Amino acid sequence: MLRADQVTQVDIDALRAHGLDDDEIVDVALVAGARLFWSRANDAIDYEPSRSLLERAQSLFGERAFQALMVGRRYGQPGGAHDA
Repeated sequence: MLRADQVTQVDIDALRAHGLDDDEIVDVALVAGARLFWSRANDAIDYEPSRSLLERAQSLFGERAFQALMVGRRYGQPGGAHDA
């Protein structure tokens, strides 16, 4: 896992090699930071999304993207124990 304080010019150059410009690289950094904040805040209050929210997210994003977004703490899958 790469930490923010470990990012080097080599990492930035790798993103550029994938076609990202400076604005897009900033977007990646900001989204990653927002995701980390959201995850830590949810963990602090022991948040568990409702089944209906998980089902809507899965429907909206599709299975492949939904699974890609389910990183870190794994919530129950649609049809799990938490009801809406």
